Amino acid sequence: MKATREKTKSGKTIYRVAYRVTGRRVRKTFHTRQKAEEWAENNADIGEKEGSCFGQLWLQIENKERHELMDALAIMRQRRLTDPTANLVEATTEYVARRSAV
Repeated sequence: MKATREKTKSGKTIYRVAYRVTGRRVRKTFHTRQKAEEWAENNADIGEKEGSCFGQLWLQIENKERHELMDALAIMRQRRLTDPTANLVEATTEYVARRSAV
């Protein structure tokens, strides 16, 4: 991983470090090159760590739980259209409330 310099729409300079977790690109943004390089050096294997943790967790849950989790994720994505701060915990709580009401 290495830090790349980018310009924002407002003209400010930022530094990004990109890595992959389970095949998806993840980027972290920093205000200085030094902070970006330090983070990249200290977290060189973060993609493998996060990917293996997610993979192990996913394999440990049952199919029914996977479907429930995906339903909660769909609720979160729907809520993010109007509220960008919506998170998976709130969506899961809403999903459980809907299920218990049925």
